[in-house]
Amino acid sequence: MAGRSHATQLVARAEEQEGEALRSLGNFAEALALWKDAESRYTAVEDRSAVARLLIDEGRVHWQQGDPDGASASYSSAVSISQQTGDRATLGRALSALAQVRMYYVSSAEGNRLCKQALAIFRDTGNKQEEAYALSIMADIASLTDHKEAIRLYQQSLALSREVDDRSRIAGRLMDLGIQATVEGHLELADMELTRPSLSIVRSANETE
Repeated sequence: MAGRSHATQLVARAEEQEGEALRSLGNFAEALALWKDAESRYTAVEDRSAVARLLIDEGRVHWQQGDPDGASASYSSAVSISQQTGDRATLGRALSALAQVRMYYVSSAEGNRLCKQALAIFRDTGNKQEEAYALSIMADIASLTDHKEAIRLYQQSLALSREVDDRSRIAGRLMDLGIQATVEGHLELADMELTRPSLSIVRSANETE
């Protein structure tokens, strides 16, 4: 029985990875179909943490497809399962993902509340990469009403991303700061010190792929 469960998990993990490859190529329907199959396998062997992880992936595909309701449903399920299993790492990721949907389609206050919960988990578990991401979402929320607070949060996020050498998010935060500098009228700063370095990182990453 144990051997069968292990084999089921291996197949599910392979489907999970293949689904991610398909998602990266834009084959969203095929990715979702594979993940649903993997989800059934994980459920059969009672690996609920893996189910929650897949639900986050599924939510991101729904979000990329312009389906906020589908994204919210997947993320909410991932939050619920992670709370039940005590998987705080996955719970933090689900909360920050759900925050991004809620900030646009419910309220900025709701998005901020969820993001603060995620942030507390990431800080407690020492996950600086995801802490940086949560801070960037809070900065996105702040940018709607308070540019100075948004800049402060983007700078905190950038510092953490640099600390863990997360180059894609370094580029993203430089671009975000460039947008804020432009809004504040600092066009030369935005162009020379923020936007151009961001594009340089992106080009460098593309050349090494």
